[in-house]
Amino acid sequence: MEFTTNAAKEFFWSLRRASVDLLGDLRIPLDPAFKTSTWKNGRPVGITMHYTAGISWRGSASWLNSRKNTHSSCHMLILDRKIGEFDDVYSPYPILDELPVTVIMLADLKAATWHATWSNGMNFGIENRNAGLLKMKDDVPRWWGNNWDAVFPEEDLGKKPVYLNGNWWEPYTAGQLESNVIVGRMLHSLYSSFGGLNPSWVIPHSCVQMSKCDTGPAFPMAKIRQAIFSDCAISDLSFLKDYERHPQYMNDHQDFVEADMSLHGDRSDQESALTSRDDMVLGISHSHLMGGVEHLPIVAEALETLGYCSRSPGILHTAVVQFQKCAGLTVDGVPGSDTCLAIKNRLNGLGLNVPAGILV
Repeated sequence: MEFTTNAAKEFFWSLRRASVDLLGDLRIPLDPAFKTSTWKNGRPVGITMHYTAGISWRGSASWLNSRKNTHSSCHMLILDRKIGEFDDVYSPYPILDELPVTVIMLADLKAATWHATWSNGMNFGIENRNAGLLKMKDDVPRWWGNNWDAVFPEEDLGKKPVYLNGNWWEPYTAGQLESNVIVGRMLHSLYSSFGGLNPSWVIPHSCVQMSKCDTGPAFPMAKIRQAIFSDCAISDLSFLKDYERHPQYMNDHQDFVEADMSLHGDRSDQESALTSRDDMVLGISHSHLMGGVEHLPIVAEALETLGYCSRSPGILHTAVVQFQKCAGLTVDGVPGSDTCLAIKNRLNGLGLNVPAGILV
């Protein structure tokens, strides 16, 4: 698949036409104009990734575009599998053939949608059909429906919950992750004449709102971000191959196997394709830093663990600003004592490792 401006235009024109037909057949409203706004500075700069926190993709699509829901919308919904009954809708558009799962455009890309509070006017909103956080009750996984009493349908979905960071989560499928990369590359290519998207603004919802935990630890955010801005062929992305080796991540219904936690816990292959860690201190004011300049790599490691992009020149400053906005702190881009304490508390709250020395 080519990732050029012309290919991106054809891709999104085709996805738009197919989605209009699909939503029309399902009687789901299109383009919730009252839940959109103009792009800040005239164009988008990044992507905010979400999970739907639900089981039914139809229910999520209806809710996101419903006029009864006055506070949330998004641009695209990425399912966890391909829905065969919609083949006739998508087949007239060959460029969509390489999407391994069904992707639905819920709103026009020309306007910003309401999906991530203060970053709405900056980022595209992409929702992934995924229940997210699960809770065990009587050894049965439950999702938040009906006050956390709704049973997670393992057999119907063909998935086994994975245990990460002290909690249970619905896994994403390999095809779903691949589609996030394809859509992200197409969005980046669509704006290539303006320099494309900014890696520092390709973030999970949890980087914008403290009350949110999506996309959760089962979504390999750092690898997805790196893949979007990489020239590596989709077929050569090693982390997707890792997912494909494990049946619980696949799109069909195979026998379950125990999850390999190394898919999520090994950070050795997450080095950014953009630059090295030695460059990440650029763009930070060094005055009033806890521990001085040597403290910055620790802050960067913590923010990267939380899903922020912090390894490129000048990007650490942006990540600190993003976190401070998210946490309701004074926004100055300097990781002082209040910011570092808030970072530590956020890591603890999500069950993530706290780097030694984040507070000195």
